[in-house]
Formats: sequence, structure tokens, C-alpha cells
Amino acid sequence: MKILFRVASILTLLTLLMLAFRQYDKSATRETRKRAKHLENNIVFEGRIIDFAQSNNHAFGLIRIQVSKSNVKQFHQSLRAGRVLPDTMWYPYRIQDNIAEIYSTISNRKVGEMVKVISNQQTIYYNPSTSKETGALSMITYSRDIDFIKEHTVSKSTPPLQSK
Repeated sequence: MKILFRVASILTLLTLLMLAFRQYDKSATRETRKRAKHLENNIVFEGRIIDFAQSNNHAFGLIRIQVSKSNVKQFHQSLRAGRVLPDTMWYPYRIQDNIAEIYSTISNRKVGEMVKVISNQQTIYYNPSTSKETGALSMITYSRDIDFIKEHTVSKSTPPLQSK
């Protein structure tokens, strides 16, 4: 009888843990989709890497490029986040005249490589004419990454906040 009670208790606990994890996963997926919607803004630009800096947070960093083509001359924004999200979300790029910065994973990059960003696809294309190598774009929400960007950006001003 004691064994049956223990098995039932363990099964109940496992079921509750599974339900909690499933709910958390649904919530995280919903938030990820919301963040991705902000990148559907028709921003497209490309150019050659002139500089980069890598943080101590895995391979996160900043890639600076000399813009050769862009459909916008300036893009310098962040968003005020909702109650579930951090205080601020930063777009994963900034464009100012003919210089752009991309905030993403930067492992194995070299000065002189070509980069193309298509925001609606949430994708960075590295050496697009000779390679199929890509990277992902996502809104920057982690405070250490935002601090790293602030410290290493050419433009030391904080992007203007916009309400969602």
C-alpha cells in the first residue's frame, strides 16, 4: 500500500512539473514571436566588415560595417518592453549614414567579409555571393548584451525609446 501511494505521489508530481514546463514553454514561444514581429520592418542593408568586438557572453558581439547598399539612411531605435519582458529591447542593428552595427553572434568573422541583413527574414548573410553561411537576428533583451553594445558602439548615444 505504501509503495502504491509513493508511485501515485511521484506520478502526480511529474504530471504537475510537465504541465508547468509546458505552460512556460508556450509563454516563451509567444514572447519570442512577439519580439520577432518587431523585425518585420523592411530594413535591408549590406556592406563590408570594417571592425568587430566580441563580448564575454558566448559569441555575442558587435559587427561594424561600411554600408554599400541600404534602403534606409538612419535606423537607431529601441523599444520599451512589456511587463513580462525586460525594461528595454534593442534592435539587433543600427545604421547611421554609411556605417552600420549588427549585434549578434559573431564567431569566425574577419575584417573585409561581406554581410547582408534582411530584417524581415531575421537573417544575416555572410559573404552572400560565395557562401550560404547565415546568422540569426533577434531583439536584444539581455542587459549584459545591451551594456556591451553601449560600451562598444561608435555612437555613444542611447537609441530613442518607442512604445510598442
